[in-house]
Amino acid sequence: MVQVCLQVNKKHIIRANGKLGLYSLSMIILPEVAPLKYQGVVSSLIGVVLAAAGVLGPLIGGVLTQYASWRWVFWIKFVALPEFCVKY
Repeated sequence: MVQVCLQVNKKHIIRANGKLGLYSLSMIILPEVAPLKYQGVVSSLIGVVLAAAGVLGPLIGGVLTQYASWRWVFWIKFVALPEFCVKY
């Protein structure tokens, strides 16, 4: 049991570092691509999207697994989301 907990903690640390890297990278790229006039708005939008994703992601995942099936999560991740990204 202790070994499983240690593995989960290590994976959580790796995942958290990846999230922080994505956020930091977006804030580093922001001044390069956004005009000075809109940088505040763009950085606010990035913060809102990250906050909403942190709250809505687990909620939607819980609803899907509770009321539908956990297989829907894989359908959305591998079929629907890439198709949506290609169209738009």
